[in-house]
Amino acid sequence: MKTDIYGYIYKIKLIDKNDERIKGNDGICMHNDLTILLRKDLNFTMLECVLRHEITHAILCLQGRCYHNKFTQEDLCEFVAFQSPYICKKVNKIIEVLK
Repeated sequence: MKTDIYGYIYKIKLIDKNDERIKGNDGICMHNDLTILLRKDLNFTMLECVLRHEITHAILCLQGRCYHNKFTQEDLCEFVAFQSPYICKKVNKIIEVLK
């Protein structure tokens, strides 16, 4: 499936846990080709958590913070305060399609 994240169309794919692209992780956000890969064997709760995590990576990258390691507590609080409603709505819509 595809989803719009702030004007960028990301592909979301469920893949096998042995797929070499995922490298033993539960999910991965591939910024270069705007793809989010998720393990298809995750239970519902984990799928939601991993999807929120990977969408957060996508947003950070779109903000130019892909490799920005100096995130202060204030930066984190500001990010969560502003982005969490968007992320939760986005995840809820995607989960409905993936069910």
